[in-house]
Amino acid sequence: MNNPEDYTDYIKAYRMLDDYTITCSPWNKGQHDYGNGHVMNFTEAHTLQYIIEHPGLIVSDIADYWGFTLCAASKIVSNLHVKGLIKKEKEDGNLKNLYLIPTELGLECDRLHQEFDRKYYSTLIDSLSALHSKEELDVFFRVMPSYINCGRQIMAKRGVLHRTTNKTGS
Repeated sequence: MNNPEDYTDYIKAYRMLDDYTITCSPWNKGQHDYGNGHVMNFTEAHTLQYIIEHPGLIVSDIADYWGFTLCAASKIVSNLHVKGLIKKEKEDGNLKNLYLIPTELGLECDRLHQEFDRKYYSTLIDSLSALHSKEELDVFFRVMPSYINCGRQIMAKRGVLHRTTNKTGS
């Protein structure tokens, strides 16, 4: 904090952010069936969504998006491939890059995952709206991208993330 006396309860804020992380971490790390018997973890589901929304990606694009090492991104992509959610295709004349293409199963799993997210976030927004004004929520959602990007930059400086991104604007 630049001026702690302007925000005397900053320890409480840090603890709230820790509580948020602890609350979400078990869900993010677990395997989930979104309704068709095929399981994915949080990172796999959102990586699949990113692949579908951005045709022609290669593994290094996934690493850039998440701020992961190429090795970590390769593992995520390999998991999606083994589960039959994506396929890897070479372009004629380019033997180096493998392009990531969703399969029909991948498209179905992504649709179910997005449906789950819509229901979850709709319920969450409704709950927050019952507790806070529209203006308060507008401020919260304007601040969150900066919070995420600042956190990513700090983690990258500490060597936790391989790369920094500005994915919240994507």
